[in-house]
Amino acid sequence: MIHKKLCSVVLSMATVSAVLAGCGIFGGGQSSSAPAQSDSASVSSQAAVSSAPQESSAPAQSAASSEAAVSSSGNQESDSLPGAVGKIETNDKDFNKKFAVNPIDKAYVAESVNALSNQDMIGIADKYAGLWQKEINSAYGKVTKLATGSALDEIRADQNDWLTDKKAALAKISADAQAAGGTLAQVSEATAVMNFYRSRAVEVYRQLYSYQKDYSYAYSK
Repeated sequence: MIHKKLCSVVLSMATVSAVLAGCGIFGGGQSSSAPAQSDSASVSSQAAVSSAPQESSAPAQSAASSEAAVSSSGNQESDSLPGAVGKIETNDKDFNKKFAVNPIDKAYVAESVNALSNQDMIGIADKYAGLWQKEINSAYGKVTKLATGSALDEIRADQNDWLTDKKAALAKISADAQAAGGTLAQVSEATAVMNFYRSRAVEVYRQLYSYQKDYSYAYSK
């Protein structure tokens, strides 16, 4: 009789363990749903060259600046989607709200909606990559006139780092797009490049916002 009771207890414990393991409570259990992929991409807060640097055509991101740390929420895949702009957040919520309604993004999305072909999308992305480069130069020119001392030195160092790394970053964007392949490879590359420059513009405008809350954009329709 005792033997039967012991067998019954052991059997019950084995059953409970199996259920718990299946639910993933024990280390051996595996969850049925795939882990969410983080959509946050850290972007360093860089900005500046001794005299206002003129943007060529290439991207990169350097070491983070404590004054204007910027986080770009949006993974590489979403940043390369046609018509998409990465969600960017900084350490200043008021600046985030101001940048969220910038006229460049609004115009870009409107044009993308009306694109009829891959070539249209590439042309639109290239156009706005150029516009964001102009915004970088404009914001940088303004902030270097307002900042002084070590803050100015840091802004200039950040910009120099970014310009130095830009070519390699653009090359990586191109390589990643080609590796992914497909009919949208060129569209994805152009869109990612556009978002790259946009991310850099955010960093410089965030620095400018520290000195000039009511700054304006260089863009006009």
